[in-house]
Amino acid sequence: MTEEEAKTKWCPMVRFTGAGTATDQEWATNRGGDYGAQAFKCIGSECMAWRGYYVMKDTEKVHHGYCGLAGGSGS
Repeated sequence: MTEEEAKTKWCPMVRFTGAGTATDQEWATNRGGDYGAQAFKCIGSECMAWRGYYVMKDTEKVHHGYCGLAGGSGS
């Protein structure tokens, strides 16, 4: 899949935690930053587990890859 397609998928390695009271929570992920839907998405080539390669499409190189934690060759 392309890197852009991968970035729409959920990452199983993201962890989040909350601190505070039942009504006043502060959330954070192991990636830092805000807690929100985008915080749980794949980050593609920014991830150490990303296994990337290029595919020629017409005259353009397109970055493809897969999650190295999931195994397989990505093809």
